[in-house]
Amino acid sequence: MIAPTLKVLSRAPDNNQLSNNTIKPYLLLQNAGTTPIPYNTITLRYWLTTENTIPLLFQKNYVAIGQGNLYLRYVPLSPARQGATGYIEYSFNAGAGSLAPNGDSGPLEVQTSKQDYSNFVQSDDYSYINNNSYTLNARITAYQNGVIFYGTEPMASGSTRAAAPEAGSQLTVKVLGNPVVGSSAEIEISGVMGQVVQVKLIDMQGKTVYAHSIKDARSVERVNLPLGNAQGLLLLDVSTTTQRQLVKLLRP
Repeated sequence: MIAPTLKVLSRAPDNNQLSNNTIKPYLLLQNAGTTPIPYNTITLRYWLTTENTIPLLFQKNYVAIGQGNLYLRYVPLSPARQGATGYIEYSFNAGAGSLAPNGDSGPLEVQTSKQDYSNFVQSDDYSYINNNSYTLNARITAYQNGVIFYGTEPMASGSTRAAAPEAGSQLTVKVLGNPVVGSSAEIEISGVMGQVVQVKLIDMQGKTVYAHSIKDARSVERVNLPLGNAQGLLLLDVSTTTQRQLVKLLRP
């Protein structure tokens, strides 16, 4: 049975160091339901870009349910997706027991480095958000018995299109000022003249903050996005029928 009441939270203890030879995707699971969830039915995916094909090394700094009960591996993707050349998979053995109703797993604090200790660049990692305390993160996906029940997987990369766009027709999205200061963000969209363009601004809980549709795009379109009360890292999703761009937007 799928457990929709289970949530995934993450925190980044790296003080916004977006380029480092070690990354620390610290996770925590919550069970808001009334039924225990066996850990060995759960897998998690932290989606990231590794910049190259160097093998990854894992270290378990602190695992509240026992280090021996947590397994880690890196799974490369072919083809890559938007913001991900692969994912780190978290899985558990039966010795971990069950996640109690209205309880949490305690911290799953792990760190990852490359075998040659070259740098990661986290700014384009799909699952990365910069927050010092545990916060719901809908871009980390969770599965029970192989069926997704939390989060949203990254979209397929634009490089998987059947045909390459003509010269000068590549979708380009620019945020005019990032981090954003003020109550709105201004973006510039080009390369989609005559097409229908969908613009969405999404927060880290997967909620749409603002949506806008352009019916017949000009060569360059400027769109003002009201931010409301949204703060922190936001995901800007701009798409046509054939192309898509995802851009991280920061509002301190």
